[in-house]
Amino acid sequence: MSDFSPNTVLVTGASGFIGSKLLESLSRQFQKVFAIQRGVAQAEFGNVQHVTSDLADLHSDLFEGERISTFIHLAAHVPIDRSVESKHICHRVNVRYTETLANIAIASGASRFIFISTIKVHGEVSFKGNPISPCSPMNPKSDYARSKLQAERLLKEKFSDTDIELVILRPVLVYGHGIKGNLRLLCGLANKFRILPLGSIANRRSLVSVENLIEAIMNVAKYKNVASGDYVISDDQVLSTPEILFCLVNNKDRCKIINFPTFMLKLLFLILGKGKSSASFFESLEVDNSLFKEKFNWAPSVNTYVGLKAVCDK
Repeated sequence: MSDFSPNTVLVTGASGFIGSKLLESLSRQFQKVFAIQRGVAQAEFGNVQHVTSDLADLHSDLFEGERISTFIHLAAHVPIDRSVESKHICHRVNVRYTETLANIAIASGASRFIFISTIKVHGEVSFKGNPISPCSPMNPKSDYARSKLQAERLLKEKFSDTDIELVILRPVLVYGHGIKGNLRLLCGLANKFRILPLGSIANRRSLVSVENLIEAIMNVAKYKNVASGDYVISDDQVLSTPEILFCLVNNKDRCKIINFPTFMLKLLFLILGKGKSSASFFESLEVDNSLFKEKFNWAPSVNTYVGLKAVCDK
């Protein structure tokens, strides 16, 4: 691929886990960066203009009439419960506000729109010998995944009669400094208990380091003649839950991982009311990232085994 001639880029979710780390790379490749955020900027770069705004309040006048060549939409709402109110917020932020941003992209004469979706539009699990690829059936199980799929379809319809290149990235679980969720829970368990009975879990999980995801986003952002399409993003390595835990512990003396019947573990989680949230500990979610690697001549630079070892110690 040859280099794209980027001028101005807009990124949403700039104060989030991924966006705050993406800004430095964007500042090196683009002449000007509009960083849309709700929180306080974590770092300052000379060519980055921070715009503190809710997505609902975005309009083209905020950008001083500049032509924004590339849009990167990271911002999203992940609901913490299954209430009706939470479902409505999820739809408003992830679907309606995405439409608002798409309208701004069209009005500003954008060339490219990069949408960060989720692997969960394909479901929560994969089956042995059949990793998830961009061609896998859609099977969203949560309000979050359904709203992301709605947003994907809305963008495809919006841009169908334009020259805007739409690239949809579906990353798996992202890890790195500042992680939350189940990986942070595993770190906490490893630090709290000397023995963990998770050694008998024989699943296969794909992960992606935040560094690799940023490299993938930048690959899309900085090259020209990009074909619109949907892509799955992950590291190359596939690990089981015990292997993930072993990497996170990074110290054989700190915590010992022992075998324990998996069905009893699942029963214990059910008794504790954590049956659904613990599914990722037991189920497989393996993906095939070969299409993105081929189309963008990309190879993940961070090895999962190495990348995970630094997470709990930071």
